[in-house]
Amino acid sequence: MINAAVELGTNKIEMMLKTMKSIPRALLGLAALTLAVSAHAAPITITESGLTASAWDRVSAPDSQSDGSTTFGVRSLSAVSGGNSATINANYIGTSSGALIDLDFAMERTGIRNSFAQTFEGNMEFTANEDTSYDISGLFSVTDVAESALVLSYVYLEDITDINSTIKLFQDVTDSQNSANASFVLGAVGDGDFDNINIGSLSGNLIAGHNYRFFSLAKTRAHSDIDDSGASATGCVTLSIGGATGAGSCGISVPEPGSLVLLGLGLVLLRLRRKA
Repeated sequence: MINAAVELGTNKIEMMLKTMKSIPRALLGLAALTLAVSAHAAPITITESGLTASAWDRVSAPDSQSDGSTTFGVRSLSAVSGGNSATINANYIGTSSGALIDLDFAMERTGIRNSFAQTFEGNMEFTANEDTSYDISGLFSVTDVAESALVLSYVYLEDITDINSTIKLFQDVTDSQNSANASFVLGAVGDGDFDNINIGSLSGNLIAGHNYRFFSLAKTRAHSDIDDSGASATGCVTLSIGGATGAGSCGISVPEPGSLVLLGLGLVLLRLRRKA
């Protein structure tokens, strides 16, 4: 009886040791998965950035907030000047399968002449690490309390590899000055009542080793010669690289490397549990 109990206990211990031996192998496999995800770099490398939010109600001091970080991640900026405000939420995502530049913005302003609120990514430069594709989408909508005022959306993507001969892959300049509750869709023709400039394509290709500049500005401003009743505005712009879907209001997010690692860890633990 005692021998049987000892033998049973010995068998359990041996089973536990076998399970414990399998854990390092599984974790090594997981580490390899993690390294594989991390080793394949994002299709672009950001070299410069100039995310900015600014506002001025012409009574209080003007306010401007900037972030020049070139790392992928989430950042948020808000500028407030009296009754004027501008907020921009940026989500820059880089994975082995694609990259995203997502901008969501909102602003309010009073009606004092020349008062304004604006947001922009004014100096983003990046290098393409591989031949890949790009897609741009966006919208900007303003709600005027009463009278119309200046509304401006300006977005472009250009190849700056040859600084003496830059190539515009896409450019959209839409400007309204006399239309109440203006609403723009990036790439649409005729949205503005003052300026409508459309060059290039919302979709195209990037070349490995080439350098690019991406610019996005959204602005609402009262006229310079007369007060109005104020306005509010919201909008978003997404630059998708390699077919990735948008993370902001212009789309939905893609899994990040950390999510893939957690998924792999869950599968490893489930396998160990079944073996035990």
